[in-house]
Amino acid sequence: MPAAVALGEAVCGAPGEVAVVAIGPLTNLALALRLYPDFARDVAGISIMGGVFDVDGYRADTNFGVDPEAARAVLRSGAPVTLLPLDVTTTTLLTHPDLDRIERIGTPLARHLAATTRPWIDYSMQVRRLPGSWLHDALAVAALTDPGLLSFREYALDVELAPGPSRGATLRWPAFPVPGQPMPSAPDWPAARVATAVDNAALVDLLVERVARAG
Repeated sequence: MPAAVALGEAVCGAPGEVAVVAIGPLTNLALALRLYPDFARDVAGISIMGGVFDVDGYRADTNFGVDPEAARAVLRSGAPVTLLPLDVTTTTLLTHPDLDRIERIGTPLARHLAATTRPWIDYSMQVRRLPGSWLHDALAVAALTDPGLLSFREYALDVELAPGPSRGATLRWPAFPVPGQPMPSAPDWPAARVATAVDNAALVDLLVERVARAG
């Protein structure tokens, strides 16, 4: 079954009960919105790990940059969107001592997570010069399950589609300028909930607790 159809059947088959966590390009989600006219109304929420506003070296993040048309379609759809931009996901951190806590749980899942995550932490420490690795995807899940860990603001959002270095850039109102691009008029579609900060210690505690509960 195509991913867009699976999404549409799951969401529209149980209106108000199914939420979506999107941690990659939004192509399949945009197609589901096109194929299922009630998708935006029926989905319980869409948590998107994507977008960037003010991070050095980024005019667009990878997820929006790969398919900016899809990102625009989702942000303009009227669905209840929560956006976790790179500005916030890069303030999260999982360290080796955090991973030791997970490994000590002792379950097969905990041991597997520890074994597979340690090389990524090592990579982040060596290449990015960080004391650990970012928790992009986990934050997108936590925004749905435990939103009290985060702070949010409401913004109307759009995505730049014009060719050039700003293609895929995330636009928000109240407006913040994109270098080299004029800001269009404020949109008339519903605002999204945009994360502005996260309690990283609480996020790590949540991750450890959920792994322990998983058995």
